[in-house]
Order: sequence, then C-alpha cells, then structure tokens
Amino acid sequence: YLPNHFKALDEIYKHLAKKDLSLIEKKSFSKVENISIDYGIMEKTRDMFLIPADISWYDVGHFRAVGECFRDKNSVNLEEGKTLVIESY
Repeated sequence: YLPNHFKALDEIYKHLAKKDLSLIEKKSFSKVENISIDYGIMEKTRDMFLIPADISWYDVGHFRAVGECFRDKNSVNLEEGKTLVIESY
C-alpha cells in the first residue's frame, strides 16, 4: 500500500553500515508521504493476523514519551548506559 515507503526503507537498508547513512535517510524519507502505518497500511488490509498480548504500549512519537518509557521517577534526567551527568537537571 505504500510502495514509496518500501523503496525508501530498502535504500536505507542497503546503506546501514555506511558512513553516509544519515544523508541517505534524509534523502529517502524526503520522498515519502507523511502518513502513519495505521492509516497507510493497517486500515487497508483485509488479511491480518493479530496475537493478543498483555504488554505496555507507548506511542513514541514524541521525546516526552521516550522519557516516560525510561525515566527513573526519582530523576529529572534520562540516562542509558555509561553516562556522566555534570551539573544537569
């Protein structure tokens, strides 16, 4: 249903290990329609298989949502892995 998305993702896939990946991503994504997968694919398909699962869900379309997923409730900062935070709040 979104052939231009497929072409863009395929082009990005071919460059995953290359230094110019960021440039390729920008170029590829500039050619595709700004549409969510829900509207672009899911609402059009008639052959879908769903597996019920009891999992947490966050729509990570905004940095605030990323913070909700990972932030320690006792901290205002978000760190992952080896991190040195100096005079930050």
